[in-house]
Amino acid sequence: ELAAFLASEFERAPGWLRLVVTSRPVPAVMEPLAAMRPLLLDTTRPENREDIREYVRKQLTTLTGTPDVAENVVETILARSEGLFLYAHWVCQELQEGHLSIDRSEDFPLGLVGAYHQYFDRQFQDLQTYKKQVRPVLGVIAAGYDFVPADVLTAIFHWTDLDRKDFFDPLGPLFPCEDGRYRPFHLSILDWLSDEAPTGAGAYYVSVREGHRQLAEYCWGKCARHIQEDRPLRNQYASYPFRHGVRHLLESGRYPEAVELLDYLVRHDQELQPEQKCDLDQFAKLFTIALGSSPPDEAVAGQIDPLKLARLLKGLYMTEPLYGGIRLLVEHHREAWPAILEDYLATDDYVLRHTIAEALADDYLESGSGRGWTRSTVCSN
Repeated sequence: ELAAFLASEFERAPGWLRLVVTSRPVPAVMEPLAAMRPLLLDTTRPENREDIREYVRKQLTTLTGTPDVAENVVETILARSEGLFLYAHWVCQELQEGHLSIDRSEDFPLGLVGAYHQYFDRQFQDLQTYKKQVRPVLGVIAAGYDFVPADVLTAIFHWTDLDRKDFFDPLGPLFPCEDGRYRPFHLSILDWLSDEAPTGAGAYYVSVREGHRQLAEYCWGKCARHIQEDRPLRNQYASYPFRHGVRHLLESGRYPEAVELLDYLVRHDQELQPEQKCDLDQFAKLFTIALGSSPPDEAVAGQIDPLKLARLLKGLYMTEPLYGGIRLLVEHHREAWPAILEDYLATDDYVLRHTIAEALADDYLESGSGRGWTRSTVCSN
């Protein structure tokens, strides 16, 4: 989201403002920023390799207490690092803790993926226990936004504080606890765990989809009564369920609940800080894009409150986000649509009118009948 925001809005910034943005080469970041001609840092460059070599020498000198470090050990670490400092740091830490030995450099893992496999093989020798007790938790962590707070994990898995400590003790190096959240020491560990490819985590694979499902269930459980009773929002938005519930509900296909939560947040936006209000537009955009890319079946679509959805679509000035929501209203809420259409056309919003025309035309062509719409219904005002 930040990459997309920079790509679309940075040109409006003052001419004196400069930003240095660093990232891993992931499509979600690289594609929006492609027009800015990013500089790719080549890990095979001699300067990078020499920096790693010098770092390893210093670490091994500290570890052994002598400057006479075996060059074959240094070169083995360098060769297997794939140019990543993170790997060199990991191996040096494993040597310090006695999990690897300088005298057996042939046991050093090959790249970060090899390091992750080696660590999980050592910690989780009973795969059935891993699959039943560890995999679900890691799936939730992989699906979380802004790193899932410890108290959320405790609630989802019905832990005591001691249960949580016992669970994370073996995972401490990979998921250290900072500010009450268990953060991966590097995001590549989550990429590896959620990769179904043969080069991925294999038996240690976790389902991000299942993680979203569990988080959606937790978030809705915390928000539902608050919404039903229309309680004041106050400082609830700072809590994980209210801040990230919409996304988890969307990822789980729970569109009716996502509409209810987002509508509640929009109606109480006067209780939010200015920077928090920006989230609401983004949520509405994500929601309607999801409706277009992964439309719900008829049963789910029928459960969505059409008037609440219609309110959420107002103020979105991009055709793509608007289309999915408009199309759903046209297809699945025939009785409510004429009144919604009249209200929309009264706004004199060109983008909204264009999207309505596109949705109605597509619906007519696909249904062959326009689902009973008359010329006066479609072209009123």
